[in-house]
Amino acid sequence: GNLAILDGLHRLNAGTMAVLQRLLQDRELTLYDGTRLLRRDRYDYLREQLRCSDEEMAKRGLKAIHPAFRVLAIAEPPVLNTQKPLWLNPEALTMFMYHFMRPLNSIEESVILKETVQGCNPEKLQQLLLFTQGLRKDSKNATLASIASSLSTRQLLRIAKRMEQFGSE
Repeated sequence: GNLAILDGLHRLNAGTMAVLQRLLQDRELTLYDGTRLLRRDRYDYLREQLRCSDEEMAKRGLKAIHPAFRVLAIAEPPVLNTQKPLWLNPEALTMFMYHFMRPLNSIEESVILKETVQGCNPEKLQQLLLFTQGLRKDSKNATLASIASSLSTRQLLRIAKRMEQFGSE
């Protein structure tokens, strides 16, 4: 089995969540090209009934989902009192086990950034961290709070990797 990592589950629309629910709970999925992914026991049953080999099943567009297949979803906490509907709804609650990760303090975040993106200019990285921390502290201004919430550690890692690749910009 393999692992699928969904980074940004909070950004998915309701239709995509419905497709995910079918994959995660029913262990079945029909892809856009007509290929059907089936849970292993159902795949084996169909293969016996049709008396086909795995190659013939693949030609028919039927594939088995490995029993050890798992999905790891990463999302930001739901934001209350906004115009957007909450992504963490009853449908999503049934699909995943949840673990809350406390926000990292500035020292922990700095260590992660410096260890992960070692080729980035340390001064620029420090400026990025100070800017982000300043935004996070000023929670009275709604616009700044909105920008600060989008600068998660994942986003800072992406920014730092870009700074590493295009340091002259």
